[in-house]
Amino acid sequence: MISSTTGSTTEQTAVSFEPNEEQQLRDARLRRFNRLAVYLPIGLTAVVLMCCLGFLVCRAVVPAEAAFFSTLTLSGIADLLLILVMLPLIILLALITGGAVYGLIYWQQQSQKRPPYERDRLRLLLWKLGNILDEIQHRVTAVSNRATQPLITANARLNQAATTVNQLLKPKPEEPQQ
Repeated sequence: MISSTTGSTTEQTAVSFEPNEEQQLRDARLRRFNRLAVYLPIGLTAVVLMCCLGFLVCRAVVPAEAAFFSTLTLSGIADLLLILVMLPLIILLALITGGAVYGLIYWQQQSQKRPPYERDRLRLLLWKLGNILDEIQHRVTAVSNRATQPLITANARLNQAATTVNQLLKPKPEEPQQ
């Protein structure tokens, strides 16, 4: 859109793009390819799947005596429908797994090309992290030993005091008279 101002009024004129003949021909070829190679197979597959699904639902509603197909045929159609629905997911998962395996192989090959000091950076980082965690563990153990000793001593004294109080409050058994 081009905007031009004349005095107090503003008028807008639209500039449209006109493709040349070659671009129009390419666009027509692309649309024809998409119709034949993309939309038609997807549409036919969807129609076949919907027909199979509709047939199975219809067969589930119609009584067994009036049915034209046997239960075995219906089971086969249900299996085919399930396979057709699951096939894209299976292919997608296979591609993801293959890509992951290829990525690991490529990463391994690239790491072999690097010098050792660069190749072992992750190992050195993990060793440093291990040393830090060992130091933290030793400090926690030392602090916990220092903190638990007074608690154990206090608990022992409380138990001793409770036992003493219980013995003092317990009535003495009377001696048998002779």
